[in-house]
Amino acid sequence: MENSPSLADVRNSVEAAVEAMPGEPDGPEELFHRFELICQEKLDARSSEFQDGVLREWLMSFLYQKQLELGLLPFGSAEPVDQ
Repeated sequence: MENSPSLADVRNSVEAAVEAMPGEPDGPEELFHRFELICQEKLDARSSEFQDGVLREWLMSFLYQKQLELGLLPFGSAEPVDQ
């Protein structure tokens, strides 16, 4: 049986890559930017492993969740928090 790609593996590799980046982020915006950069790299490198559009949609949802976790968006909104 052929190994199927796992979104959990993608999540783990994104989080590990962000943790491995040098230096500490200056704040939540910079940390989110790091996640964006790594997600783009994963999309470029691994999109062929998934059905068309699946990885892109999953990564967009993952990034939305990170924005909520980092306090960059109010819950249930697509609008940035005023800072």
